[in-house]
Amino acid sequence: MRLRALLLASLLLPAPARGATPPDHPLFPRELEIELALNAAPPHLRDGAAVWVLDAAGYVKARDGKNAFSCIVSRRGGDLFPVCWDAEGARALMPIDVKDGAMRLAGAANADIEREIAAGFKDGRYRAPAKAGVAYMLSPLRYKIDESGAVTRSNPNPHVMFYGPGLTDADVGGVRGSVLFMNKVGPDGMIIVPVGQKERETILADSRSLTERVERLIGYKAPAPAAQPAAAPPAATKVIAIAKRGPGTPGQSVQDLLPQEVRDTVSLYLDGKIEQWFMQQDGAGPVFLMNSRSVDEARAETAKLPLVKARMLEFEFIAVGPLSPLRVLLQPQK
Repeated sequence: MRLRALLLASLLLPAPARGATPPDHPLFPRELEIELALNAAPPHLRDGAAVWVLDAAGYVKARDGKNAFSCIVSRRGGDLFPVCWDAEGARALMPIDVKDGAMRLAGAANADIEREIAAGFKDGRYRAPAKAGVAYMLSPLRYKIDESGAVTRSNPNPHVMFYGPGLTDADVGGVRGSVLFMNKVGPDGMIIVPVGQKERETILADSRSLTERVERLIGYKAPAPAAQPAAAPPAATKVIAIAKRGPGTPGQSVQDLLPQEVRDTVSLYLDGKIEQWFMQQDGAGPVFLMNSRSVDEARAETAKLPLVKARMLEFEFIAVGPLSPLRVLLQPQK
């Protein structure tokens, strides 16, 4: 009933002309928006999910559902992505997207909309989910569109979300880049669980055609790759990073920085930056086998570690690659 009331209220707002549609809330052809909304759900839920689409007056229901899920393309704050809510999420949180669409198309500024939503949580118009539940964001498509219409593509991160109102990373043992983490702290906070690498590759491949059509419509163009030198030397395929003790920084201790050092190093490992991880037997520090194409790339990654920033660790780098002289053995014998 709450969602119907909000939808009815949005329909009573004056509708702007299509030419006045805010660039950060673009309108799609209905069939394309339905396809994009459903892309957030696992394939076995798509045929039965309800779908909401944005038209010139706000969000409207494009089709009824046969299961518990409702899918929508959120545009809140110019952050465009599809999401599929279960029944509890559709009651508690999807009305926020509906309100955002109606207010933005009626001319409200994004900052005013966020203040209205925050006030709604305080006065009870919006609420946190009342029970455990799940939402799907399995689509790799997510774009940030500013108020002038400039588009930036976010890194693909298909994931599943579980409701976690008021929880923090400390509550769930979350670390960004690991098996789970909190997206925010608040009544609409979510426990984010990214899919595995194999599933991610399958999703990217299956969504390629949809990605091309959406990006063509919103005017996104991927940055051109940097020009490569004509006679560049063979790039290293790995870099060995060997730690040694540094001079340190007054007032900082290893014990204070070690917990964050471990978390950041694990994140580099989970992101594929570090392939193997060893400890020197004399206790001088770690040795990393890094998936870097150059020493500069490896140096830039290790420079982010807390102990390196505090000058407690320094790294020496050795770029390695295939044993090229072995090619001699492959040459035909004379």
